[in-house]
Order: sequence, then C-alpha cells, then structure tokens
Amino acid sequence: MTLVIVIRHIDLSVGFGSGFLGAIAAILMMQHNMPVLPTILIVFALGIIFGLINGFLSHLLVSHHLL
Repeated sequence: MTLVIVIRHIDLSVGFGSGFLGAIAAILMMQHNMPVLPTILIVFALGIIFGLINGFLSHLLVSHHLL
C-alpha cells in the first residue's frame, strides 16, 4: 500500500484484496480446521491470481491519461 501511495496512484483494490484474503484465511482455519501452512499457500496463490486479474483488467479498462 505504501508503494501505491508513493507513486501517486490511488488503488483501493489493494486494501480490498488484503481484507478479502484475510477473511478467506480465517474461514479456512476456523471453519475448515485447515493447518496454517496450507492456508498460507492457498491464500498466497489466490493473492497472485487476484493481482494478475486486477492488473490485467486495470491495464485494459483504465485510461492512464486520467490519472
């Protein structure tokens, strides 16, 4: 999030993604009794997928001239 602020781009999806993935981690550990290491690996993989999709869509849909 600090890098996003430093380079002067407002990207609220960073906060959304970290909150959403934190909730996924809590659900996996509390409701499904999953150990910590597999939970971390799953959430890490989901974070990579979320970031790639978000970056791809923002590159295609956002006009950088407005920023």
